[in-house]
Amino acid sequence: MFKSKTRILSNYLNLLAVVFLTGLVAGCATVSEQKNVLQVKAVKVNSFTEMQFTPVVLEQVQALTLDGDSPTFLFSEGKSYYAAVSLPVANQARYLSYQTNISGVPLNLVNALIPRFAFLDQAKQLLGTAVATQHHRKNGDFFQGTSFAGRVQVPPTAFYVVIYASDKIEESLFVPANYGKKWPLALAPSGSLSFSVTTQAVATITDSWIFESSKKAQLFMVTEVDGQSIQNSDTESSSLSKGAGARLYIAITARDVPAKPLKLKLVATHITGAPIHEIFSQAAGTFYSVKGVVDFTPAAGGKYVVKGVLKKEGSSVWIEDEVTGQVVTEKVVER
Repeated sequence: MFKSKTRILSNYLNLLAVVFLTGLVAGCATVSEQKNVLQVKAVKVNSFTEMQFTPVVLEQVQALTLDGDSPTFLFSEGKSYYAAVSLPVANQARYLSYQTNISGVPLNLVNALIPRFAFLDQAKQLLGTAVATQHHRKNGDFFQGTSFAGRVQVPPTAFYVVIYASDKIEESLFVPANYGKKWPLALAPSGSLSFSVTTQAVATITDSWIFESSKKAQLFMVTEVDGQSIQNSDTESSSLSKGAGARLYIAITARDVPAKPLKLKLVATHITGAPIHEIFSQAAGTFYSVKGVVDFTPAAGGKYVVKGVLKKEGSSVWIEDEVTGQVVTEKVVER
């Protein structure tokens, strides 16, 4: 009886998943279809001064959707949906942080709205536009899916910002799949995101790796920040290599961290494409690892990389400045 109920429950959950995914397929428009909807939408304001601006609170996350219900404006890059915001005043540098959600199934149709920002002065005259130069991918659960996070610095004299879609960014964005595949992310004219205006400066820390063979590599990474587990190159690489047999595909993770005193867990370890090869490597005494917690206060805007050495005795891991190569933390050394 128990097995029968379990089978029924399993079938029911599978049916729900099929219905859910079918709904996603039916409800997700392609980028071309989204652009067609945008092109027929009338432009009702002809200058920034005619826009209605909504105030936002410092450090408060706001949800935003740009779609057919949003107003449109003819920007220098072309027509786009937009949201107009009054910026909070602060006596220190301000940053606009955002996280944008991807949509679309199957994977080769995934797309996302990547925001561009038009900053305006007190008279609502254009100071300039900006788009993030670097995006960090974040994996959520089954319902949240994948998103990309980025940030730009707000000009000191900016009083307002207009948020709209960008189809030109400095880096190509990809969504990884199994078997080592990566699907390019199409830049969409509509979508959803969340954003906040913050005074919290950040730095970027990037994991690194060393190739050993098509089946094995060395990883040097951050796995925890102040005791909280974070996305890292081990979990990302294992996910990317799933279904690829013995083949190992590496996905290197970079993340923004607050520019303040932190406790970081550093890990240096071998990684293999298949679990059986890790077992054989450990049995042969050629699978090395070391981990430990270090104190680190990154500089605002700093770029750092995790480095290390894996060997039979004396493996170590540390963080160094990406530009100068200077070691900036103590070295975690195998005891």
